[in-house]
Amino acid sequence: MIRRSTLVVALLSVLALVVSACGPDSPVDERGEPKDPVALARVLPTAAGLTETQPARPVGAEALAEALVGRPDSAVASRLASRGAAAAAVRVWEGADGARLVVATSVWPSHVTAVSVGAQAAERLLALPGASAWTPGDAPGARGARVRDGSTPTRALALAVGPNSLFVRSWGPVGEDVVIRSLRRLRLVAEGDAAERT
Repeated sequence: MIRRSTLVVALLSVLALVVSACGPDSPVDERGEPKDPVALARVLPTAAGLTETQPARPVGAEALAEALVGRPDSAVASRLASRGAAAAAVRVWEGADGARLVVATSVWPSHVTAVSVGAQAAERLLALPGASAWTPGDAPGARGARVRDGSTPTRALALAVGPNSLFVRSWGPVGEDVVIRSLRRLRLVAEGDAAERT
């Protein structure tokens, strides 16, 4: 008679093999295929009140740094270049009263690097007065920050799926729901679920 413990171990081994054959199971899973950053950025619809001012396009380290931190920054660009991005893209929308939405998608040599690039960019907001960490429940696994006080509210969310870094940042009167939906859409497409309904 097979001992119960032996049977349990065997079942767990089979389960592990099945799981390892699948794609990423969650936004924080290390597995996952590199995606085309331009194609990823293009999946987002234009939110009400915004107009696309810069279509999704391939970018180098300098333009990626500007998208991530909100302004040109040669030091950040140099660090990004040293981390070896395989590809990157940026897309921008603008609206009335200073509304601005920026999406940056990029592919890195590892999941760890993809996580750190986006998270560090989002957390730079924490240095601003009135800033706080932001981890909305509708975006599991995301890391972010927001500034809700002052003349220009700012929000940033980042998440990685495999080697793909997904980053969304807004300024001005752009609803938090727009930022969250944008990141969720990017995540689901990066995971291979192109049928996501937003």
